Amino acid sequence: MADPWVTVVALLVGLAAGGALLWRHRRDLVGGSQLLGGALVAAGLLTAGLWWILGRRIDEPLDRATGTGPGTWDLPVGIGDLLADVQSELGSALRQEVLWRAAVPLVAGLALIVVPALPRLARRLPALARRVPAVGSRPLVGGAVAVAIVLGAGLVVGAPTEADPERACNGHVELCDRPYDEVVQPATHNSMSSPDVVEIWPEHDGDIAAQLDAGIRALLIDTHHWTAMVSADDLQRRAPGTSDAVADALWPLVRPFAEERPGTFLCHNHCAFGGMPFVDALDDVRAFLDANPDDVVTLVIQDAISVEETEAAFAEARLESYLYEPSGAGWPTLGEMIDDGERLVVVAEVEGPPPAWYLHAFDEMQETPFTVLRPDAFTCEPNRGPDDASLFLLNHWVQRVAPDRADALEVNAHDVLVDRARRCAAERGQLPDFLAVNFYSLGDVVGAADTLNGVG
Repeated sequence: MADPWVTVVALLVGLAAGGALLWRHRRDLVGGSQLLGGALVAAGLLTAGLWWILGRRIDEPLDRATGTGPGTWDLPVGIGDLLADVQSELGSALRQEVLWRAAVPLVAGLALIVVPALPRLARRLPALARRVPAVGSRPLVGGAVAVAIVLGAGLVVGAPTEADPERACNGHVELCDRPYDEVVQPATHNSMSSPDVVEIWPEHDGDIAAQLDAGIRALLIDTHHWTAMVSADDLQRRAPGTSDAVADALWPLVRPFAEERPGTFLCHNHCAFGGMPFVDALDDVRAFLDANPDDVVTLVIQDAISVEETEAAFAEARLESYLYEPSGAGWPTLGEMIDDGERLVVVAEVEGPPPAWYLHAFDEMQETPFTVLRPDAFTCEPNRGPDDASLFLLNHWVQRVAPDRADALEVNAHDVLVDRARRCAAERGQLPDFLAVNFYSLGDVVGAADTLNGVG
């Protein structure tokens, strides 16, 4: 909640103001201390009162958002429940904090009012006079001020604070002690293929940064050079299954992007259909890793550029410190990878290693077929990679020339993904490590991975 240093400064300013007030009334310390006490009591009551008023103003719209029936926003049950949980947790924490902040000046003020008045009260009550030592007003005022200081210090050392949350690896505490190859990760196929990059036949509705923010932890990307495309026939050759009529219709749209460009890019089939600089995508990955220190990300690269070009792109994106290098002792836990700072796993379909961090995908990984033409045609048959590979990629999208969101709505459904993953686990002897889909925002690939991990 409140920054302790802000509280320290406020306490020091308050003590300075109180000291000045007592100095101003040094000829009547009892009256001065009681005046200061009255100000503190008023401050405590004002804090509590303002919170009561503001709390009612805050609760009113939240009650409409979380309630049901006439006069409410009538939100879907899941959203309403989520807002209700936020309202409850946030309201409880704020209430505890504010009440503590109100109680301390209130009690300190009462001490400054009551303690210096004890001799006067004792003179009026003979029974009490026999019990109260005959002391002057200065020691009593000093004692009252000491009590007030101690209570004020409670704002710093005794105020309610948020408990340090237990570390959550890739979003869940339970995954921290789990080896990397025993964690199911939601993944995207052709992750770079979003509408701002690929205007023709995109395969996702959000870019790489949005995918990572949504919970995707493995990105399947294709690296390419931007070569020239010379004709509609060339377009048709690079997009198998495209009819003559479609190729002729697309060629005028593609032609402005058909000239060769220098550098390395993320594209699918051909960069004229849409591509982005490789380094720009890696910058998005680095920004996510910088902002999320308890997350591990995986890149599965269909590499059509050289190892040297790949190394140069990772160096330019300043990702070298994040790269995981195997030790030869099996996969570490997510927590160990996070502790070591090696939170980016990179595997490539063609090259590597070396370098040590550039792993060869199909030494480390086995997979299912990726050319599936109908939603009911998925199998668990082996495709590339050895049967005893530690990692298992479940390719789970319907392959069409023009990717179809209707397919994704069907095959990305939570139960469809979970059922297929469990069926393949039974046939192949291990759960998939990566659930790779098109149109990640449709269906529930993140929730399916949570279910398979036993955390959702």
